[in-house]
Amino acid sequence: MVKNILFLCFFLLFMPPLSAQYYLQLKKRNKVIHTYASGDNIIFRLKDDKFYYDQMITGVTGTTIKFRFYDVTIQDIEVVKVPSRSSYGLDLLSGAALTAGVFFLAIDQGNQLFVQGEGLGPSDEVLIVTGALVGTGVLIKLLKKKKFRFKSRKYRLVSTAFLPEGN
Repeated sequence: MVKNILFLCFFLLFMPPLSAQYYLQLKKRNKVIHTYASGDNIIFRLKDDKFYYDQMITGVTGTTIKFRFYDVTIQDIEVVKVPSRSSYGLDLLSGAALTAGVFFLAIDQGNQLFVQGEGLGPSDEVLIVTGALVGTGVLIKLLKKKKFRFKSRKYRLVSTAFLPEGN
């Protein structure tokens, strides 16, 4: 009898951590782009609003996201911004293009000043190459996608009861 009561007390003591916790997942065609849990900040825009909310998630249920002072249903969210989204390849490419453009101009100026002794003044060819490299780097940085709209079936915000492996 005492063993049963102790087992019941032990079971009830450790029961709350065993309950399922919900997570939000931003998916693109069933591939997880970003995962949000309780305590994470999310930047979102509601339908028919013109401004974004930056709130900390206090809880997630099956259909709602709980914040400090209010709750929002997942279907009311129209856009989610992911500011920390890293696309390593694009960041590397844009940084390399910007750096290469600046270094190409600097090396040409050093060559003209010290090796050829002609003084400062870039040639037209160097300006074209430098402008193309810097322009490409800036365009890649500006066109990288950070906002995800839920108007089409391509992107979804889904509440799940488990954390997938690798996140």
